[in-house]
Amino acid sequence: MTPAAKPESHRVVSEEAAKQVVDMMQQRTLYNDAQIGIPGYNSGAKTGSARLASTTGGYSGQVASIVGVAPVEDPQILVYVLVARPDTEGAGLGMAGPVYRDIMSVALPRYGVTPSDEIVKTQLPLIKEEEKRR
Repeated sequence: MTPAAKPESHRVVSEEAAKQVVDMMQQRTLYNDAQIGIPGYNSGAKTGSARLASTTGGYSGQVASIVGVAPVEDPQILVYVLVARPDTEGAGLGMAGPVYRDIMSVALPRYGVTPSDEIVKTQLPLIKEEEKRR
């Protein structure tokens, strides 16, 4: 048996872009902290939902999802939950959110991830106002 060569890796997203995405995910989590916040950790998540196309036209079912990382200051764990064709209508927050929260709440201490030193609770405005033109 011959081991495979170690693949080369390279950054495909700049550090600045990655930080901006995680910051936006943290704001999403702060907006729905009661549903998807992780006690003791600054976390960031993004929910999703989509209707599934039917082979006969129109739609037939849906999927609900959430992806999140923690702690946002140095992400150590990523959790992705996808609920395919749930029995009831709903979005990622209500369907996949509780599963994500349960998994992340267990995984962080289980794998020895240190809780965040300072918990961020400041929500930024959802829309950045344009600067007044001179």
